[in-house]
Amino acid sequence: VKDPYDLVLLDFPPSLNYSSINGLFASNCVIVPTPPELVDLHSTHEFLDAIAQTFAYYETHEFSKPNDFEFLKLLVTKAFTEGFPAELEGGLKLMLGDRVMKNSILGSKVFSNTTAAYTTPYEVYKYKDRQTYNRCIDNLDSVVTEFEELLKEKIWRINNGD
Repeated sequence: VKDPYDLVLLDFPPSLNYSSINGLFASNCVIVPTPPELVDLHSTHEFLDAIAQTFAYYETHEFSKPNDFEFLKLLVTKAFTEGFPAELEGGLKLMLGDRVMKNSILGSKVFSNTTAAYTTPYEVYKYKDRQTYNRCIDNLDSVVTEFEELLKEKIWRINNGD
């Protein structure tokens, strides 16, 4: 599948099932979204630990080796600029450094409204609070730009044989 494409983007549920294991084995880059809440961080830790154990099992039993990831990064979602979640996000970035994306997806009512309508913020053309909407779009654009830069670096390395 990957030969005719520069990028194949897969979105898996936060569980380790056959689909997600196959996707991880085929992946070069992984982004794991996680909200800055203790229970969510614990779940993310358990998920990453399960990935490590699964990969170790396959390697020790001489099955095909999974890809080495060009990057595996955490993306903080439902982030806030103050309070305990902000402190938790700061601690996460301090401990894990560049393993956490620089930009986070901020918590916003725009997401609640668009999710209820099965759309994305980019598909909403009229939102009652334009300032909130613009802040949400600017935030998403910064996350997308960071993701694009990571991918450009990755694709450049592959295309140049590094």
